[in-house]
Amino acid sequence: MLIRCEWLSMRMIQSAYAVLRNALEPTVREEAIPRNATKLVKIPAPKRPDRAQAVRYSRAPGTDRLTGTGTPA
Repeated sequence: MLIRCEWLSMRMIQSAYAVLRNALEPTVREEAIPRNATKLVKIPAPKRPDRAQAVRYSRAPGTDRLTGTGTPA
């Protein structure tokens, strides 16, 4: 099963999944439920920004390399 949702961000889905997975693990260890169903769910990997684009942006004139924002003149 692959989770996708148009109105939730990928980070929100990952956070909800992590909370549910971590909540069910102790219950499995205590044998209150037979298995953790969250192990059957596949969460898509987050998309990383294009490295070349990130390097170009970080080297653009007038940007701070740590924050990516403009520096005061």
